[in-house]
Amino acid sequence: MKKILIVAYKNGSNSVKQMKNVLPKCLTLTKKGLPLKQGAADKSIFLNWGSSVMNPRLNGMNLTLLNRTEAVARASNKRKFFDAVVGQVSIPEYTTSQEVAKEWVNAGKTVICRTILNGHSGAGIVLADKPEEVVKAPLYTEYVPKKEEYRVHVFNGEVIHASRKARKKEVPDEAVNWKIRNHGNGFIFQHENFELPEDCAVQSIKAIEVVGLDFGAVDVIWNDRQQKAYVLEVNTAPGIEGTTLERYTEAINKWRDQNQ
Repeated sequence: MKKILIVAYKNGSNSVKQMKNVLPKCLTLTKKGLPLKQGAADKSIFLNWGSSVMNPRLNGMNLTLLNRTEAVARASNKRKFFDAVVGQVSIPEYTTSQEVAKEWVNAGKTVICRTILNGHSGAGIVLADKPEEVVKAPLYTEYVPKKEEYRVHVFNGEVIHASRKARKKEVPDEAVNWKIRNHGNGFIFQHENFELPEDCAVQSIKAIEVVGLDFGAVDVIWNDRQQKAYVLEVNTAPGIEGTTLERYTEAINKWRDQNQ
């Protein structure tokens, strides 16, 4: 059985710790130490958990690698991601022009100003309903009304798990933001008792494929009036535990068995 060597974007990732506890022959490849020899690399499968820069111990080597660093770099940057998938994946309208964003607001639309391109959990998001609220940012997207928002985990071209972003009941109404659904705005992941619309699965699989990843967690919304899904972003180092951890473990072990 080949080893799994996890190349993590940061030391101490909880998801990486969880995987090391349940995956047989699984270790973290640190950045410090001697370069690996090709013979040792041939006996390993390298799992890139969110790193957009190649581990210096692996430079110039022929690897069996899940998630190439260049694909992670595309997916992790919101503008690069949209540029890579536009016309192939259903995404919101976007622009880099502050003036165009103001025109959208004047037309009655809500604009999401993304002041941080590599942020997560809502970091760097400014909602604008008036021209004066459109702040300077490297990316602007039209807000698409949504009935539901999901996180869809895709591995090797298949949906292995999905969760729905559900309101946390104990959070008071005034603290809930229905437009930006994250933990800080009163939402949690619901793993059962919902049905994922087919187009959400289709668009999620397309997003992973087009951006060049082997796996990832896709944030996708469902517009019920249009009966259409829109992909918002892809997470290359998602938080996993419980059922999600089980699904990733099964998928990685299956992939390892097929690539011995």
